[in-house]
Amino acid sequence: ACHACGPKVWIERMDGKPVGVHSYTMLDEADAVCSLLRKGHILAIKGLGGFQLACDATREDAVSRLRALKHREGKPLAFMARDLEVIRRYCVIGKREAELLQSQAAPIVILKRHPERALAASVAPGMSTYGCMLANSPLHHLILHRMAHPIVLTSGNHAGEPQWIDNEQAKVHLKKIAEFVVLHNRGIAQRVDDSVVKVMDEVPRVLRRSRGFAPIPIWLPSGFEHSPAILAMGGELKNTFCLLKEGQALLSHHIGDLEDSLTYADYQRAISHYQRLFEHTPDSIAVDLHPEYLSSKFGRAQANLRHLPIFDIQHHHAHLAACLVENGVRLTTEPVLGVILDGLGYGEDDTIWGGEFLLAD
Repeated sequence: ACHACGPKVWIERMDGKPVGVHSYTMLDEADAVCSLLRKGHILAIKGLGGFQLACDATREDAVSRLRALKHREGKPLAFMARDLEVIRRYCVIGKREAELLQSQAAPIVILKRHPERALAASVAPGMSTYGCMLANSPLHHLILHRMAHPIVLTSGNHAGEPQWIDNEQAKVHLKKIAEFVVLHNRGIAQRVDDSVVKVMDEVPRVLRRSRGFAPIPIWLPSGFEHSPAILAMGGELKNTFCLLKEGQALLSHHIGDLEDSLTYADYQRAISHYQRLFEHTPDSIAVDLHPEYLSSKFGRAQANLRHLPIFDIQHHHAHLAACLVENGVRLTTEPVLGVILDGLGYGEDDTIWGGEFLLAD
């Protein structure tokens, strides 16, 4: 990048005091970040889809402090490393996992822990696996250039909030967690989390479809070629929405739990953004059968506003339909027996269902 007009990176202290970068490095800001991480500091770093919180993954004092300040008690934390050799010190990597780690999508890949070496205990307490990824932006590459071991890299927010994407917002909301913030002058157009993938029986399974995978279309099986344009609103927890168009499912990135007002506002913006991006005008709207889901209420309001038909979808039937699509089952196939063990879902008899055998198509 051009030194005159290219991206600019700088470091600020969260307490507002001046930063003497050259007291941490003789090179540049990215190298200073590496030095700060090595010293045990927690940093907020502006990534591709939002701010991230980082610390040295081998320092228990730093990792446990990050957990406490972020209010993230039990869920494992992912780590980032500069190359496969660093990851191999702490994980067992198969051929498929290596391909995923080095792929264009650069997702978090779930790997078995090394039987003899481990990171700080608070990275993934009680787990036999780690979530690992390689650098996915030029800034990450520069920061990790001198890091001989991994760094914890988790979303820049308190538990339950969306990650922050604006420089000023990040400085306000993350100052009680991070001691330094790494900023640049490029805006983030769309908040997006890291994707998560695990290889099961030699087949990659996407556990969270987000950066690197969304919004790549999912081609639907035979029979969907002439299906109408549908806007499917998704559930309330771990929300994603979907646009159906010309035999393709345009699945959104992972949105999160809509009960948080900021996440709900982001959900509404993302729907508008996707509809503009893909020139999608729905002929109908599909909502979860649960009458109190915020996604269902918003879908019904949109249907009334646009005078569109609305379809109420039973939550567990939606999971069965997704399995049929994933396995390439034709639209006209006879009903199959599906076993859905997904916890609670609003039933067609206005009661709460929880674990069903469904005969459905």
